[in-house]
Amino acid sequence: MTYLESAYQFDFTKEWLVIQFDEHQFYKVLSGQSLSGVDFSAVYNDALYLMEVKNFRMHHQEAQAIASKQLIHDLNDKLKDSIQIIEIINKYYDQKRRYKFFAGLIDKLPFLNKDWYYWRCVKKAILKNKQLQFVLFINGLSLEEGAIQNLLSDHEFYDKKIKFKTKIIALAHSGEALPGIRWEKAEIEKGL
Repeated sequence: MTYLESAYQFDFTKEWLVIQFDEHQFYKVLSGQSLSGVDFSAVYNDALYLMEVKNFRMHHQEAQAIASKQLIHDLNDKLKDSIQIIEIINKYYDQKRRYKFFAGLIDKLPFLNKDWYYWRCVKKAILKNKQLQFVLFINGLSLEEGAIQNLLSDHEFYDKKIKFKTKIIALAHSGEALPGIRWEKAEIEKGL
């Protein structure tokens, strides 16, 4: 699957289950409730990845004006909101009789309802691992992984504590820092 975000093109191999959070039907409804979400939510090898893309090269003045602490605070809020949205979506589906009835079938035949399958995989990944992988793709501002890891607070999902593991990836070069994800500047950005 290919997605455009912040003037970069991201290509995910078929092993990744990915949604662009702000394009998802539930997010569009819930974002009106003062909730914000990460750019991508993805499941890979039974682990949930929440991914944010920040390209400060697109906004030179903004890159110089924003403080690292403010960015980390904003990221923490975004992660908290994203987890809340994920929990709301899962609770919504948990109450649906059709969803419960067809759950086993959807697990075996995901093409029957890709959305249901995605959210089942998300819930299983969180409850199984009790941690999330947070990936920040960043360009134009340098941050230390330790600074983000120390300032991100743990969150709860279905009343269970979950922890974050973080990874910061510089967007300056095209590459594949995670298995099955490639990125490069989008054609629009290349022309600038």
